Amino acid sequence: IFAAMREEHQRAYDYICQITGQKALLDNWPVLQVSINRRNPYVDPLNFIQVALLRELRNLPEDSHHDQREAILREVLATINGIAAGMKTTG
Repeated sequence: IFAAMREEHQRAYDYICQITGQKALLDNWPVLQVSINRRNPYVDPLNFIQVALLRELRNLPEDSHHDQREAILREVLATINGIAAGMKTTG
């Protein structure tokens, strides 16, 4: 499924660039493009951490201790807040 998602993403990227007359996304907004390129190296690791935490949360046995589940959930919420802050948006 990931290969199909990657292909669809590339197709959408190509069409957007073609329609807007850009060689790369945000070429028409260089300040935003630079801003995003600078913050991605800091936000991307949070995305990977979030995926790992969500996997851990989902794999907890049903009878796992409530405190353990709550601790992981707090960490997930911290990644959400970190990603939102890094993107400078809450949505």
